[in-house]
Order: sequence, then C-alpha cells, then structure tokens
Amino acid sequence: HNQTCAGDLLGHIFWIPCSPRKFVEFEYGPKWYVDYPSSDFWWNKSQFNVKKNGKFPKSLMAEIYKTYEN
Repeated sequence: HNQTCAGDLLGHIFWIPCSPRKFVEFEYGPKWYVDYPSSDFWWNKSQFNVKKNGKFPKSLMAEIYKTYEN
C-alpha cells in the first residue's frame, strides 16, 4: 500500500497512493464506507487504526494535561 503515483488535481501534481482503495482499507478498515454516527464516535478508540500505547502516570498528569478556557 505504500507505492505512490503522481496525480493531477486542477493543474497541480500531487503524490497519491497507486492503490487508493487498499490504502483506505488499511487505514480505516474494510468497512470504511459505512457511516459512523458522530454521537458514537470516540477519537481515541473508534478508529480502525488506533492502537493503545500506554498511559501517563498520575504524577505527570498535572503537567501534561491542560484545560484552556475563554
């Protein structure tokens, strides 16, 4: 899925996957075309290509977790 080809979009050349369907299926899963209701979507676990990578220790959370308010 990592071969690239040149594609023309409105007179500009872009690098694109040579096999776009394989690329999309690899990134988003075999049912990439099924609508996923926003109310059921969780950015950290709903995607096909999300993998758990550990947690920050509680001792660092105050330093790395920031909340910004208007």
